[in-house]
Amino acid sequence: MIRIALGTGARQQSVCTLSIACIKTALHYLEQNADSNYAVINTGYKYRTDSKGGRLNRLMFSRNLIDHLATYIDCERAEHRRQNINSFYANTDDNYVFLTRTGNPYLTAEREIIDRNRNNPKPVWNTEAPVMVPKNGQSLRNELKKFISKVQKFEPSLQNFSFHDLRATYGMNIVRNLRAKEYPDSKIFDHVRQRLNHRSLTTTEAYLKFDSEVKEFNDIQDTFGVTFDKGEYNV
Repeated sequence: MIRIALGTGARQQSVCTLSIACIKTALHYLEQNADSNYAVINTGYKYRTDSKGGRLNRLMFSRNLIDHLATYIDCERAEHRRQNINSFYANTDDNYVFLTRTGNPYLTAEREIIDRNRNNPKPVWNTEAPVMVPKNGQSLRNELKKFISKVQKFEPSLQNFSFHDLRATYGMNIVRNLRAKEYPDSKIFDHVRQRLNHRSLTTTEAYLKFDSEVKEFNDIQDTFGVTFDKGEYNV
């Protein structure tokens, strides 16, 4: 889940509601297009993976990431979770890529709310699943805290971060990589806005200004540090 956020800039809604069918469709596309290194997975709007506000978003998945997700989908752990009594979609491609240990989604998708109220559900779905209690992503936040705590035992310098910070890291990596290749900021702005599906221009501008503002802040801190060290201040 972390790799998806870092590799595509996907929001929590999209990562948590990603369906197995989406991954298999992307895998099939890459198998048919050997010269392509990326596959697009659409979210929001009429698609079965959610996005913020239901807005259409196109996520770019690398071939390597799709291959690893396909491997995960077929592993014993993932299959066991799909077969849990709590898993409404059971062991089908309609199910979520990621389920908790108890077979519940990390965040309930719009499609599940609709499918549970259908008059003619698919026979392969687990219609005997318990009454749905919509999930809001808290399980993911809990898992992330546990993950960070484990890593910090080996890497004490690792700071705490939120899942959204992974998306922000993806955006900053785009800015820095394109600047290193001497792309103009106007082009970088368009690319970041498209990849992160920003509605607000101000949000995208913040990514381009971040590095310069951090440098300015550090310069000010260094200046004050030198001044204080010399005792050049009044009380």
